[in-house]
Amino acid sequence: MPKCAANLLTTTNNTQASSSEAGTNYTNLPSNVRDGNLATRWESTWGAGTQWIWLDYGAPVFIGRVQILWEAGCAQNYELQVSNDTTNWTVIKTITGNALVASPPGGMTPPTDWSKAVDSTGLNGVGRYLRVFMTLRCTPDTMWGYSMWEMRSYGDTNAACMP
Repeated sequence: MPKCAANLLTTTNNTQASSSEAGTNYTNLPSNVRDGNLATRWESTWGAGTQWIWLDYGAPVFIGRVQILWEAGCAQNYELQVSNDTTNWTVIKTITGNALVASPPGGMTPPTDWSKAVDSTGLNGVGRYLRVFMTLRCTPDTMWGYSMWEMRSYGDTNAACMP
């Protein structure tokens, strides 16, 4: 059995979220987290509690690393989860106490690179879907939603590889 690679994984166009702040004045759609454009973002509905967003790889893949560029509406506590059916989820990492945002304090300036990404390495997950399940925002102000500029993952398209 081959050793797992650490390649940038490609998603399908099927990205879903529990909610999004999109409409006349906002275009913060779930697909923005995987469009390769650091100036676009996804944002959940304002004031919502627990939220999630997932990426679809089209087939099961091995996931060894996940990077997230959070906007000021970051998640302090969240889980990285994998699934093959979007019904049954397995936690591959729990993050608590995150405060890292890619935007300068008090601003919504998009990042220019991945240097301020939350970088979760050493993961050992297999699934067609990768979900970020957010349970607590970084700021105590519950008026806003969760928001991320971009998300990417690394691993192997051979889901049966050896980590």
